[in-house]
Amino acid sequence: MNLKKYKLDYKEVRKTCNKTNFKSLKKQKKLEEIVGQERAVKSLDFGIKINAPGYNIYVGGEEGTGKKTLIKSLLTNHTKDMQVPIDQCLVYNFKNHRNPNVIELESGKGNEFKSDIELLIEHLNKSLPSLYTQQQNLGLIQAVKEVAYNNERKLKNEYNKKLGELGYGILIEDGHIGLKPVDHDQESIINFIHAQKTLFKALNSQLNELGLILVEDGLGHYIDKKDSTISDENFVEGQELLEKYQESSEILAKGFVEDSLDKNNNSQQFKVAKQLVREYTQKQSEIIKKYKEKVILAKKLVADRYLSGFVTNLSKKYENNKISNYLLDFKESLLKNLGFFLLNEEKKQEHSYFLDKYKINVIVDNSKTKGAPIIFEPDPTYENLFGSIERIMSLSSGSKGNNSHLKVNIGSFCKANGGYIIIDAWKALQNRNVWESLVCALENKCVRIHDGNEFYSSTIKTKSIKADTKVVLVGGRYLKYLMQHYLPEFNHLFKVKADFSSEMNYSEENVNKYYSFIHNLCDKESLLHLNEKAVSAVVEYGMRLVDSQKKQSTNFGKIADLIREADYWTRLDNKKTITQDYIEKAQSEKIFRSRIIEEKIHEYINDGIIKIKTDGEQVGQINGLAVYSYPDNPFGIPTRITAVTSVGKKGLINIEERCELSGEILNKSAEIIYRGVLKGRFAQNKNISLDATICFEQTYNGVDGDSASIATLCAIYSHLSQLPINQQLAVTGSLDQFGNAQAIGGVNEKIEGFYYTCKDKGLTGDQGVVIPKDNINDLMLNKEVTNAIKNKKFHIYAVESIDQAAEILMNKDSKKIYNKINNRLIELSEYHKDQEDK
Repeated sequence: MNLKKYKLDYKEVRKTCNKTNFKSLKKQKKLEEIVGQERAVKSLDFGIKINAPGYNIYVGGEEGTGKKTLIKSLLTNHTKDMQVPIDQCLVYNFKNHRNPNVIELESGKGNEFKSDIELLIEHLNKSLPSLYTQQQNLGLIQAVKEVAYNNERKLKNEYNKKLGELGYGILIEDGHIGLKPVDHDQESIINFIHAQKTLFKALNSQLNELGLILVEDGLGHYIDKKDSTISDENFVEGQELLEKYQESSEILAKGFVEDSLDKNNNSQQFKVAKQLVREYTQKQSEIIKKYKEKVILAKKLVADRYLSGFVTNLSKKYENNKISNYLLDFKESLLKNLGFFLLNEEKKQEHSYFLDKYKINVIVDNSKTKGAPIIFEPDPTYENLFGSIERIMSLSSGSKGNNSHLKVNIGSFCKANGGYIIIDAWKALQNRNVWESLVCALENKCVRIHDGNEFYSSTIKTKSIKADTKVVLVGGRYLKYLMQHYLPEFNHLFKVKADFSSEMNYSEENVNKYYSFIHNLCDKESLLHLNEKAVSAVVEYGMRLVDSQKKQSTNFGKIADLIREADYWTRLDNKKTITQDYIEKAQSEKIFRSRIIEEKIHEYINDGIIKIKTDGEQVGQINGLAVYSYPDNPFGIPTRITAVTSVGKKGLINIEERCELSGEILNKSAEIIYRGVLKGRFAQNKNISLDATICFEQTYNGVDGDSASIATLCAIYSHLSQLPINQQLAVTGSLDQFGNAQAIGGVNEKIEGFYYTCKDKGLTGDQGVVIPKDNINDLMLNKEVTNAIKNKKFHIYAVESIDQAAEILMNKDSKKIYNKINNRLIELSEYHKDQEDK
């Protein structure tokens, strides 16, 4: 047999980059584009610039192809001239502190408004205590007091006159109002006063424990809080203590009066006098009540007049309806809480959180933003994207929950309002509630922040925060298909798809772009520069990444890593320029770091644990080739495939399928082999009575793919014809139903895997691999294997059909092989017929 017509020359198994056809590296211009992604650039540019509902962008493609770099570049160019979006602030809602209000301002005004409010509070804290001591304000309050004093004196004189006619007078002692006889002994008075003071002292002590004080303003006594933090419950309890004191004091006074009365006094006069005192007490209480109301009103009037100027000025400054409404509520709250500002400094420090309600939470600050914002969200959790609310255990009035709006943390989605946010699609889908919330935010163009923790539900929820944000999802191409299938809203909201290709055509222009990329990378990262041979080696590495002589890889992440590692090895040898040797060393070292599994399998083969023959001949046994697709180091390993044929009607029996170790593609290829090729060639005028058992020996983790189709059918051919297969050869390739060889993947790794097995066992000079002819353009074998082919120590055979493959593997003309197979099938058929007749 003449096998030379199928044999490939060493020049055909590896494409070399001829540097003499390209420009000098030193003349390359700065690379300002992403190489090989023209379609993606147009798609992204369209998606970024179109302003219409649902035109968010999904960017798909392999990692390292420049997706994020291109997105950043296009967005930066597009957004630099766009209008800067608004600032957004959260402010305390004085009507419902569980729902903070949102205020929108021009960019840069958020922090200015916050500063203005802080300065105002600071000013009020210092100025309000002295406000009521100013002459113009003091006169108003003093006038109110004077009117009340005069009315009380008139009332007292009127009732003293009435009581005098009955022999009594009004007794006022330590806030108690009662009767006193006009004539009584001195000792009784002393005893009475002492008892009254004891009661009064006890009352003061109890009120002090409750944080209350007893106030006397000349018109009587009433209780008040020491500061605004004292609870209403304490105040009510203090009122009850005052009432009990007044009752006890009244009983004491009654006893004093009764002891002091002359036994011969008319009891009817005493009753009338008591009634008069009650009338006096009621009327005096009314005077005191009106006095207090007028004093409070006067103080509010003074403060209102004082605050109105500030509020008016701020309203005019911002000309914002929401700010104007907020400032009105802000002023009303200050008027209700004037007591805090009148406390001493020590008390103010103890309760400083009281002022938190007046602070402004600037959630979106665009004061330093130029154009529209661009945000990369590296960790798209619910909290990072949409915000969170710190835990608040109590929101009751007077509690520290008054700063609820300060507990709200904004997410990156709102910060990107008016601009763009870039999110990793896979991470977003992994985080709970993120996708649903993202859909809601895109559809409504706003966000309401609430606590996303399923185990804790906060009572705080913000009002709608404007978030007109365009989303750029970055993910894999396969993930895009899954989202389109399982998430019906995906296509509605992400109408622009930008797919990044992992490869581009091999051309002079694209090689020059490789040169430019390398040059820019070395300058940017201060790496040593490459000589021309080293650059050519990088280009060839890019071709190997995509297993093609006609394509170059666009995974510039891997290209950059190779150059960085070559730089390391070059510097280690104190060299100044990266040469081809260091590029190749970087590749070999990278493989070395990741090939422990590959070496272990080769060790098993060399020790005979995994049985692979690389010399001699054997019937029904062939060397197939498989690829272990580890991301860091995919590698090929030979696999022993055996076939046994016998009389029967079961056809092709795939042992892997019977043991549930076979994938769907392998099952399909088995059907093609038997029902397509075998029956198509040998059952045109007879029935096939055949059981053919195939097995992938010593495989335990499952097998899939159709690249073993040629190998499997040749093993069956061998057992049927009893012609041995050359064990110095391995074969890979798929088949159609007509027996034509079809291209397969991983051809370089498969060839190299068998080469290293042969090398370990000893190269004979006749070993090699049979591949489909359609895979020739995919060949980018490493230099060691290429040199072995060049030196005729190893061979590659390219075939177009099962016939050519069988001729090479069995060293016989295909017609002779098929005659033997046909004769054997006739024998099996006749034997089966005889058995049926018996």
